[in-house]
Amino acid sequence: MWLWGLLLVLLPVQQLRAVSCSQGAPQTVSLPDVSIPSGTAVGALLGTPVSATMVFSCTYGFLEVGTANIQAGGTLAALDASNNPAGPGITFATNLPGIALRVTGSPTQASSQVCTQCGPNGAAGFQLGAVANPSFLLGGTGRLNETFTLQLIKTGNVVPGSLTGVVLIPFWWSVPGFASSSILSASLVLGGGTTVTVPACTVNAPADFTVALPTVSTRALAAVGATAGRTGFHISLNCPAGITVAVSMQSSRPNATVTGLSEPMTGGAAQVGVQLLGADFMPVNVAGLPQAGVRTSAQGLLLLTYYAQYYLLAGSAGAGRVNATVTYTLTYP
Repeated sequence: MWLWGLLLVLLPVQQLRAVSCSQGAPQTVSLPDVSIPSGTAVGALLGTPVSATMVFSCTYGFLEVGTANIQAGGTLAALDASNNPAGPGITFATNLPGIALRVTGSPTQASSQVCTQCGPNGAAGFQLGAVANPSFLLGGTGRLNETFTLQLIKTGNVVPGSLTGVVLIPFWWSVPGFASSSILSASLVLGGGTTVTVPACTVNAPADFTVALPTVSTRALAAVGATAGRTGFHISLNCPAGITVAVSMQSSRPNATVTGLSEPMTGGAAQVGVQLLGADFMPVNVAGLPQAGVRTSAQGLLLLTYYAQYYLLAGSAGAGRVNATVTYTLTYP
């Protein structure tokens, strides 16, 4: 007679664990160039959003116990001051003032709250989800897909320029109760080189011009402070519609006491300078101080009116040529 027996060998569960997760190479997302229209509100999303899908794979061994979780965070890129930790999405700072980057996720929304399982030290981040084991008995490879969408957002006065690339989000995986967080080789990266521009004002040709004052008799300038030969001119601009443009004037020889006066040039008519006036016939500062802003029309057109006139600075006017050079500067959002 034969006696048969069954020997059951019990192995510690930890010895059976062979799960390993991967994603592959870093996912780099580059945004198209963007031009920000005048009047764009703070908080407005800018340009065209770009999406990228990342596939996370976890391979399980024979009789694998536990489920691997994919986590985002640990060492997020610098967050913008406008970022809301609870989301929706994560708002990252960029190298351009007034421009931030909003990153959203689907099917799991991105956030930057404190997450005890999102990388080491419970740093800010979020859990993408679990990657299930296809078969407890046989093991296999499970996958988790997450789509990230990147878009720029206006946060203040914009300084145009080119965006610098940066690693935004690193990714981790762990098996709760069996394995601590392990970093994956992949991360979500913002590609550099995106150009951010703000529409500029243009001066209707010519941008540099000469205002010819008429010939006058020295008798027309009979006393200190006397003026003559007043001549009007315009600066015509095409700008974004509805913006406020401030103009500053800088004379090459501004007088320290008389507003708007450029002092006489050496070798010209003695004691005779040129004074600049605004549309209201009041003297305009020519020492570089900005004038009150003027708002453009709905069509973006702006016509600035000025006048130039001779001005007797002291003593008696001498005969000769009178020249003055004034540089104008436009300032707008």
